[in-house]
Amino acid sequence: MANLSGQLHSSDAAHRLDRTAPEVLTFFADRLKVQQREAGVRHDLIDAVFALGGEDDLVRLLARVKALQEFVGTDDGTNLLVPSPWGNRAVYAIPWSGLASGSAAPARTYVPGQGGIPATAVAFGTAIG
Repeated sequence: MANLSGQLHSSDAAHRLDRTAPEVLTFFADRLKVQQREAGVRHDLIDAVFALGGEDDLVRLLARVKALQEFVGTDDGTNLLVPSPWGNRAVYAIPWSGLASGSAAPARTYVPGQGGIPATAVAFGTAIG
């Protein structure tokens, strides 16, 4: 009987750990953002790398953040356009630099039936899956 109660206790601890692990990861992510911001790294770049998911190696994560920061500082990174779909089936291309600074005015607008885009278009770009 003592063995059975030990197993139950162990199972309860594992269940609590499953519930707590995401909170701990969120805490570490927030602390990493603060530490990196103090080191001169933009928090949105850290968010972008975290959004990739599945990263459990902080050294590799920070290397990706550094690479992204270097890319964003280049001409290609400065001129990077981020697509944003809108309810009228249009897609707005917003400069990355505008998103980072908080001014998200579209640089280009793509609408089905205009500018050579077929009127029946329901998707733009490439789907990766």
